[in-house]
Amino acid sequence: MIKSAKLTAWLGICFMTLALFGCSQTPSLPNVGTKQSSDSQKAESAQNADHSSVLLPGIASVFDRERQVDDELLIYAKRFGELSADNQKKEFAAVMQALSRNKKDTFNRLKAALIYSLPNSRLRDNTRALPLLAELQREKPLEEDVNALLYILKDYVDERQRLEDSNNKLAQKLKEEQRRADELQQKLDALKNIDKTMIERGQGSQK
Repeated sequence: MIKSAKLTAWLGICFMTLALFGCSQTPSLPNVGTKQSSDSQKAESAQNADHSSVLLPGIASVFDRERQVDDELLIYAKRFGELSADNQKKEFAAVMQALSRNKKDTFNRLKAALIYSLPNSRLRDNTRALPLLAELQREKPLEEDVNALLYILKDYVDERQRLEDSNNKLAQKLKEEQRRADELQQKLDALKNIDKTMIERGQGSQK
């Protein structure tokens, strides 16, 4: 429980820190005055198509430009957590659609791992998060900070799964104890009814 709280606190500190300097991390936009051929523009658009986010545009392109992915993932996590339930579903659908075109897209897989793992995600899913996080850890080397984030997320989800399993077992135990208590109460009520019947019969025979 303490371990989970520490991990959550760490992520919270990261998110709050990003909120302070997130503006300075915003990807620079191309110069409006720069002339590009239509062919090069189409090629760039096609290259970035699978990294585009419907609700969070501009984040994935940072990955292609080899900027610090860990900062961008934390920014993504912060912004995703602020979305409504409906918009989270739309963002998740966009990520899944991109992955259907390219299953090996590392950045979109990282986004999917965040969506499955974050505590404020309505789509959190331990059973999908854990294998995906483990798979990402085993693959080609990522930035050191990204790997560190993956380990933190995996530890957090592992702890969350352990607590959920523990709570489920406790709930099942309480349910079983309640069932036994109900059975005992029924037996006591039956005995009381028998005693009452015998008393009434005894009083009737005396008359």
